[in-house]
Amino acid sequence: MMVHFLLLCDESESFILEIQLHGENTFLDFHRAIQSAMHFDTNYLASFWRTDDHWNKVSEATLIDMDREGRLLMEDLTIRDWCRTKGQKFLYIFDYFTERSLFVKIMDIDIMNADSSVFPKIVKIEGQRPLQLRTGEKYIDGLLDGFSTN
Repeated sequence: MMVHFLLLCDESESFILEIQLHGENTFLDFHRAIQSAMHFDTNYLASFWRTDDHWNKVSEATLIDMDREGRLLMEDLTIRDWCRTKGQKFLYIFDYFTERSLFVKIMDIDIMNADSSVFPKIVKIEGQRPLQLRTGEKYIDGLLDGFSTN
């Protein structure tokens, strides 16, 4: 099984990222592929949210165990576990301070016997990539100032 994902960001209309994953890949593999393609610092938290058709959050897969009931770990969740139908939607939260995210949509699911070692595969990346963390925002600057005074 191969799943083809399209990732978009509301901060940049020109940004497009397409990634293919094997059904046996985990959401941790997906996370790492996004991090690599976006040139993000891997020291920041992120999570995937399975959503309904209107982008309302349904269930979360986290990078680390945050002791919250009903949360799954990315490393334990395969693509096959959550990805069922073409058009299915997810959010990839990459900035926890302001809940900035990428919109993720399944473009295609191909039932095939593919070599899982060639996945994840970046198919396309173009346009202006969003910054991982924004600076200059009043909330974040105040928060960071608060940490530095303690």
